[in-house]
Amino acid sequence: PEAVVAHSDIAPDRKRDPGELFDWRRLAAKGLAVVTEGPPMPPDAAAAARALGAIGYGIAGEAELPAVLAAFQRRFRPERIDGQLDAETMGLILALAAGR
Repeated sequence: PEAVVAHSDIAPDRKRDPGELFDWRRLAAKGLAVVTEGPPMPPDAAAAARALGAIGYGIAGEAELPAVLAAFQRRFRPERIDGQLDAETMGLILALAAGR
């Protein structure tokens, strides 16, 4: 399940598919994908970039962080896709990186 990724996970600055309407939770319920939940955490851009890198999102520089955050949100928090690091997005990133 951890190896199932979207185009937007691989190339967040160029791809947006399968999009925020794709039902990742349904795939996860069948054991075919990963979803995560986590408590809100204080936003920390450096820690988020490290955690995103650890779970497979490539970040070459700080300028790429908003595109990567939007890709992460598109998959793990589709109700808010703005590329901004807030407490809920930070919590989800850290929970996924911790394997929850």
